[in-house]
Amino acid sequence: MHYRAMFTSDKYLTSADLYDEPNDRFRELVVEIEKVQKLTMVGEKGKTDGRPGLHFKGSTSKKPLGLNAGNSDAVAAIAGSADVKKWIGVKIRLVVEMVVIRGKSPIPRPAIRVKPANGAAPSTISADEQAEIDRIEREERS
Repeated sequence: MHYRAMFTSDKYLTSADLYDEPNDRFRELVVEIEKVQKLTMVGEKGKTDGRPGLHFKGSTSKKPLGLNAGNSDAVAAIAGSADVKKWIGVKIRLVVEMVVIRGKSPIPRPAIRVKPANGAAPSTISADEQAEIDRIEREERS
């Protein structure tokens, strides 16, 4: 058992859920986004924090992945849209990287990061391009 498994919640997907105990390493998973919902998470000091939560097609644990800002940006870039409704059906790759969490210990710890399913770099959209896409989409809906 990875030591991070002792810190985890039964409610949310964490790096410990991607730990491959027989091989003593973290595995990568390619998953398809089935649903996006707003999660309200409670931090260590009792502060509540809203964030996108991803549910995955065929998931056996049914635990959502709560996204931080960086992972949210990655999904938006991979999906080609900041609109969470357009994330449904998008395939992403979940990997575990050792990261230093800002405001916490300077010692790196494992964290889930979102990457393109095919290993290619996500397309980048400038803020101006995204604003134009959003404006066109609003006009189309009206």
